[in-house]
Amino acid sequence: MKPRNVVVVPPWASSQGNVLAERAAALLHRLGLSARTAAVGDCGWEAWTNGEETRARREAIAWFEALADAETVVIPSPTCVYWATQICPQLLGDVATRHAPTDTIRRRLWEWHTLVASLTSPLTMSATVDGTVVVFPGCHAWRLPDTIKAVHTVLQHADLERVCTVGPDGCCGANEAMVRVLPELATALQQRVVYAILRHDPSAVVVPEPRCQAQVRAGLRALGVDIPVLHTVELFTGQN
Repeated sequence: MKPRNVVVVPPWASSQGNVLAERAAALLHRLGLSARTAAVGDCGWEAWTNGEETRARREAIAWFEALADAETVVIPSPTCVYWATQICPQLLGDVATRHAPTDTIRRRLWEWHTLVASLTSPLTMSATVDGTVVVFPGCHAWRLPDTIKAVHTVLQHADLERVCTVGPDGCCGANEAMVRVLPELATALQQRVVYAILRHDPSAVVVPEPRCQAQVRAGLRALGVDIPVLHTVELFTGQN
């Protein structure tokens, strides 16, 4: 049975996040699903990483409440899914929303790649990148084995010459609190990932986590390297 009432949630509350969600929803339409986007505010992740537990709880509860009526919630971000399914249960305990327990909503939640990989009709594209494509999943994707498998399943349907994966090597330094408090460490972690990517002489980099995508792109540009750094959604929509 196909998922119904699919709501695609931006991975962060910003215009860029909204655009990514719209593109992800459009790709689900190509696969025969009825999908819409919903801007629901911050999920609490950034507040939690900044040590603001009270604000994180408040934002997380409001985020779950806003999605309580959705039968299927999809997010193009392994970090957001890890937050909602692994950390929020510990943070919120048995806290219920106005409409349903948070655990009920968690069971309806999909990471975008996992949902796409589960569908019978594959998402296909013609090759827009020649040469090697390096995949950097990001640390939270590695903590969700089904997501790692799904990313590779989705990319198998892209007509790419060669795909290789970098990781798991831990954090890329994209954590907001780390960038603010320990900028030298954040830069060192960023450079470690970027140099690991460059060893493969890639024509493009695919990063399924938007936060890590921005970090990798910035690290490459700092070295004067101009190659596309794409979210998987952007790889299939041809937009960067």
